[in-house]
Amino acid sequence: MTSAPEQQVEAGAARAPARRPPIPWGRVAAVLGVIVVAVALAYVQSGSGIVVSQAVVTGILVGGVYGLVAMGLTLIFGVLDIVNFAHGSFLALALFATYWLVASTGMHPYLALGICTVVMFVLGALVQRGILAGAMGRPLENQLLITLGLAMIIENALLLFFGADPRSVALPGDRGVPILGAVADLSRVLAFGGAIVLAGLLFLLLQRTRLGTAIRAVAANHAGAELVGIDTRRIHMLTFAIGTACAGAAGALVAPLVTIEPTTGAQFNIIAFVVVVLGGMGNVVGALLSGLVIGLAEQVGGLLLPGQSPLLSVFIVFVLVLFLRRRACSGGPDDGRDAVHGAGPPGRAPRQPWNRHLAVVAVLAVLLAPLPFVLPGAQEAVVVRVLIFALLSIGWNIMSGFGGMFSFGHAAYFGLGAYTTAWLLVERDVSPWIGMAAGMVVAAGFAVVVGFLALRYKLRGAYFALATFAFAEMLRLWATNSDLVNRAEGYHVPYCPRTPGGTCSSSRARPTTSGSPSRSPSPRSSSASCSCARGPASSRWPRATTRRPPRASVSP
Repeated sequence: MTSAPEQQVEAGAARAPARRPPIPWGRVAAVLGVIVVAVALAYVQSGSGIVVSQAVVTGILVGGVYGLVAMGLTLIFGVLDIVNFAHGSFLALALFATYWLVASTGMHPYLALGICTVVMFVLGALVQRGILAGAMGRPLENQLLITLGLAMIIENALLLFFGADPRSVALPGDRGVPILGAVADLSRVLAFGGAIVLAGLLFLLLQRTRLGTAIRAVAANHAGAELVGIDTRRIHMLTFAIGTACAGAAGALVAPLVTIEPTTGAQFNIIAFVVVVLGGMGNVVGALLSGLVIGLAEQVGGLLLPGQSPLLSVFIVFVLVLFLRRRACSGGPDDGRDAVHGAGPPGRAPRQPWNRHLAVVAVLAVLLAPLPFVLPGAQEAVVVRVLIFALLSIGWNIMSGFGGMFSFGHAAYFGLGAYTTAWLLVERDVSPWIGMAAGMVVAAGFAVVVGFLALRYKLRGAYFALATFAFAEMLRLWATNSDLVNRAEGYHVPYCPRTPGGTCSSSRARPTTSGSPSRSPSPRSSSASCSCARGPASSRWPRATTRRPPRASVSP
């Protein structure tokens, strides 16, 4: 029995979602206009209407699956307020489950859809109740790190049990289907149709059932839902389970389309976040429509940016959406948490025992500084790596722990410094000491640009983390496909081993890209001698690697 006020509140909560905000026709028209312009430019770039129509059809079909993946992600965020970085890993689990069912039992790939959906639903409920329930209401970085750690555990578990060899699932009777002058695989058409059907069922669940009403009530007002008797803990568990089941269903649908590897889910995870930000955090219908837009952006962008990864255009759209949706991404008044966690009352900064901290740092520096010069090669490499990681962690702690800015793209600055040093050394014969200083300047300049844009447009919390992650991925994709930094091969940093005489000599051709027919060998790929000495006589750093394996390498 509930009292009259409670019944009124419950009735109001149930009726509230019916009063939907007006459709932003201006924004819809702008998106359609951008799509039309992009398609026209792609036609000019390619010069073939067949190629453009093929890209448009493929983009729409793939976008339906992206929308299904993003619907689960945005549902979890809208209700639990958790940015789930393990969402793509659950999709990878479904991919391997589908592969195992097909390979071991001969089951039809799409018959495994129901099994994978149920299994991932149960797994999602267990993960939420056993792991994420304790992170509810905690700082954002706790949730991000927990889900990121969960993603790494799943990925490495798949690598341990299935290995790193790529796998695939064949769809019986797969063939080409003509659509609007293009040809699409039957498996891709079926995946699109299945994604649309499942998205429609999820929409009906949220809009036409008591469970959906409870989920929407918790998303709208958590405290109000508790007041009218809704078990919010149960709704949290079911919502996370439904979102994970969406990832599982998407994994089963795309199993015949993709190469199945432990890291396959990472790409879908990245695109899902782009779709969620474009459609609006917590907007299920917007996620489906935005999935279609991102699918088109990926395929058409591949025509507009030849030689680059299609994902680069997706991240460009992602960053533009983050900056243009300034009000939606800036957060509310509750976002003004203390930059330094654990700070005392306002106006009173906690006292820090700086003298003690400086003494500890000085002692550690004195003890660790001589180690690289006295340890054998293997132990020396371990110590140097530990010190590098410690320095990297200090930089991240300054940004997040003291600045209150949770960055997910910190590795970009690490890569910029390494690439700058290696490029100056290998390509311009510049001393690595000068190269390291130049690397610091380049990384700092890139950080200034990223920080200015993010803070200028008031990106906070999860949006700031996603923006930094997007910039880092854009930089990685560019480096992987750029001749300026030797593409995915990267640079092998020259190294001359220490010898009793203090000199070494060897010759080896500079790494070339013989596997890429579109690139001719560089004139610097001829044999070069390496000579170095310990002391003032060393006036030149080697331009090529020695015969022994390189001690360090820089690659994306």
